[in-house]
Amino acid sequence: MLTGTPPATGHKAASALPKQSYTRQARCHNDLALTTTSAQKRAPFPIEFYRSAVGKKWIMALTGIVWIVYLVAHMVGNWKIFMPDVAGVAAIDTYAHALRELLYPLLPEHVVLWLLRTGLIVALLLHVHAAYALTVMNHRAR
Repeated sequence: MLTGTPPATGHKAASALPKQSYTRQARCHNDLALTTTSAQKRAPFPIEFYRSAVGKKWIMALTGIVWIVYLVAHMVGNWKIFMPDVAGVAAIDTYAHALRELLYPLLPEHVVLWLLRTGLIVALLLHVHAAYALTVMNHRAR
């Protein structure tokens, strides 16, 4: 049996919700009554922020900017195919080699490239999830 105020639902700001205390009464194996009280712990701020509609919109905006920056940089890098060769080496090959050795003295080769790829995949997944969640929230509000 639970007593106390149940957690609030909806998309209210996390700061408006006070910490809540729950009391649970149960019976153990030898039929003794047990009563435990625990305070509900709030999630960290980034998680609480993402649970709100405003947080999801911020994530969509930031991940959209990440992808726009990537697409522009990728487009500019691919324009090197039209540049003349320098000392018999195509400019696009020099660009590709520079990408593979990005921050090479600090990190091993290819590491930064794989970190960028992973970041882009995470940005895409967050963007899609936020869009889906906002759509569901919008349909439920109607």
